[in-house]
Amino acid sequence: MDDDRMLSWLKWLGAGAGSLVPGYSYFTSYEPPLFHGVGLITGALAGALIAIVRLYIPRRSSESPVRVPCMFLASALIFLIAYVAMVRYWTATAPQENAPRFQVGFGKWEAGLTELGLRYKKGPLGSESIVDWMLRETAFCQGGPEKLWKTWSILAAGIIMITAYFIAFVCWTCGFALLAKRSARCETVPHNAG
Repeated sequence: MDDDRMLSWLKWLGAGAGSLVPGYSYFTSYEPPLFHGVGLITGALAGALIAIVRLYIPRRSSESPVRVPCMFLASALIFLIAYVAMVRYWTATAPQENAPRFQVGFGKWEAGLTELGLRYKKGPLGSESIVDWMLRETAFCQGGPEKLWKTWSILAAGIIMITAYFIAFVCWTCGFALLAKRSARCETVPHNAG
């Protein structure tokens, strides 16, 4: 009996951890610019979440056993889409290969722009991209985005991105871990015939 439990636990752990590999590689490829090295934290967080889900004992309910994991995965998808949009509009990367990504404010939103940024937006360069603005001001350097965006807007955009990143990762991890747990539980529970 103990061998069956150990085998079930190992299957569950393998399924839970294996489902995280694509998510982990995605999440570490698109780290928020204000939080470099977050991959180590997300890796540790994944391990902790897998252990928590393994130990979690749900209350009996009439809900479908896959409803909660699917809600987690749907939430992860929504936050991932939002995060990708934020990366597109609230960060900038210089055109050269392997250039670092820089956190900027809320794109061309006037309240977050400095006087220089407002001149760019309202002037003949208003239709250019924020990457072009940064290239004109040689802003692809430490402290460069502050030339065009107010510091509070850069920090606020960064904090929102970090929050969306972590929520998406937590939902992704919990969703797949719960599905793996459900699968392992189904394999160990004998089915009644008839």
